[in-house]
Parts: sequence; structure tokens; C-alpha cells
Amino acid sequence: MSFQELPWPLLQAIATLVNSPLSELAHRLRDALLPYMKNSALVIFIEDCTGRPQKTAGQEEIISRVSIAELDDLRAGLADEAPWFGEAGLAGRPRAALALTHASSQALLVLTDPDQADPGNPAGWMW
Repeated sequence: MSFQELPWPLLQAIATLVNSPLSELAHRLRDALLPYMKNSALVIFIEDCTGRPQKTAGQEEIISRVSIAELDDLRAGLADEAPWFGEAGLAGRPRAALALTHASSQALLVLTDPDQADPGNPAGWMW
């Protein structure tokens, strides 16, 4: 990939995350991802975070109902830091999900109903 082919809008959106307050992190990350990966909701689960261990953005019916127990179950089923795609019980029912975890922090990132936004996208999302 040449310098001109870099996904500048994505890189600029990610750069804004560095200065984001925690309350806006999920919304800004979802906004950065939407041109590349459609999703109905984004959920971040950070167990060590005091107060609100969940950061969410997306469809209200999902973000208001997803539980810590559901996120814990999903995280427990992940073998390593590799992306996982499958069906998971989230917000009270089975949903398609893309999940990633971080080994040392055990932080979990979940996208519900993920779908590549543009089949011609050079990122080449593949399951």
C-alpha cells in the first residue's frame, strides 16, 4: 500500500480517540469504523474501569440491554487475541458478533451485526 492509499479518514478518526474522554470513546470509535465496517452496536468492556466498565454506541435496544454477564461469557470463550466472528448471546438474544480481546488487560471490543461497508475496500475484511 502506498502512502497515498492509506485510509486517511480512518487514521484521522483514530487520532481523535487519543484525546477522547472515556464517555465519548465508544461513539468516536464506532464513527471511525462505520465507513469500513457497518455494525448495529459497538461495546467495549473494561473490567478494571471503575464506575462504568461498559462503553457503548449504536442501537439503543442493544446498548441498553447488553449485560456484563453476557460480555464475560463471550470473553471467556475467546482463545487468544485473534479476531473472533460468530453468534453470541448479547442484549438478550443471539446476535452475529465480531469480538477482540486484549490478553493482558482482558479488555473486550464487540461489534454486533458486523458487515463490510464496501466490498471494494482495500482493507479486505474477511471472516
